[in-house]
Amino acid sequence: MKLLKLGKSYSTGDGTSLVVLQDFSTEIQPGTITALIGPSGCGKTTLLRLIGGLEKPDSGSVEFADSELGPISYLFQEPRLLPWDDVLTNVELVLRSSMVEKNRRLETAMHFLDMVGLADFARFKPTELSGGMRQRVAIARAFAYPAKTVLLDEPFQSLDAVMRFSLLKAYISLWEKDRRTTVYVTHDVPEALMIADTIARLSPRPASVADQMSIKIPQDERLPGDARLLEMQGRLYSGMSFYT
Repeated sequence: MKLLKLGKSYSTGDGTSLVVLQDFSTEIQPGTITALIGPSGCGKTTLLRLIGGLEKPDSGSVEFADSELGPISYLFQEPRLLPWDDVLTNVELVLRSSMVEKNRRLETAMHFLDMVGLADFARFKPTELSGGMRQRVAIARAFAYPAKTVLLDEPFQSLDAVMRFSLLKAYISLWEKDRRTTVYVTHDVPEALMIADTIARLSPRPASVADQMSIKIPQDERLPGDARLLEMQGRLYSGMSFYT
């Protein structure tokens, strides 16, 4: 995926414009996880919305590799589950446009629920689950949907550190079996280090890539407190003096 000279501004209502992106360019390798970190308001979520086609850029373009062409999954800060349907139906419904046979849809949905450890809760309503369990349902749904690209907008920010680690592992376990291009927005540097192949640190608005780091340690081998990750964390924090 290539982001080429993207520009995006928003009207402030007083006759002026807020420039969020100006000639923003970077490249994301297909089948990898790229984490975007940066100060609040720098344009991380705007980038996701442009990649996902939820907004149009004022200038520039998003170009997908052949392996990335097709639908896009979006995992939001909230699970956004239908409260009147059970967990299985919440996952199954995203398959209706691509699978005609209902039994096959249900089997596929159950497969992904099993992979995130929720097969026993398939007939529960979302309101009967904890916040972390609801996010596991959202992860299962994001992977069940036949997307080539997955966008995550701080999906675990409201959860404690132990639960975030558990959900990161749940996401990685699915991704390892089906390596879809993933763009992951987070404010949490240790979280980015646990999941990403590449971390792009963005500058204040209008955003540019201030620093980029590749992580060669396989995701399933990363643990909190790993000396190699702590060294990378120090480098990232050292460039974040503008985060106030």
